[in-house]
Amino acid sequence: MDSILDLTRTIITFLDLALHHPDVINSDHLNPARLAIGTHGYNVQAHVLHIPDYIGFFSPSPPRLQTRQGSKFLEIIVQHTMVTLFLYAPVLLFLRCWGRRHVARWARMFVGQIVFAVLADWVWACCDKRRDPGYVWGDWEAL
Repeated sequence: MDSILDLTRTIITFLDLALHHPDVINSDHLNPARLAIGTHGYNVQAHVLHIPDYIGFFSPSPPRLQTRQGSKFLEIIVQHTMVTLFLYAPVLLFLRCWGRRHVARWARMFVGQIVFAVLADWVWACCDKRRDPGYVWGDWEAL
């Protein structure tokens, strides 16, 4: 039972650090939770999905870029979850409960909007100037 409580505390601490703290902590340390998301995201992308680095969302280095990508990945997940739960789902339930036709058409439109938003974020990640090999990182606040 203690191991379950310890695991729960660890998960809650990780999520708190990932969601409620900036990319740079105390002016000189990268957020370890966001860095872990970027690092593990790259490992899954490269070694499990076998996506080439130049078209993948995550990159192998430097750690500051991985932290930034972990942060952006969290933003994408949170935004799309919130939009789906608080906008799309109630609209579809309302249409379904009131016997409106075209519920499937609305659902396809909502899915299309989410796919478009994810693709836009992916293009942002692939075209980010910070991915350039010779990119010079400025001060710590420039993430």
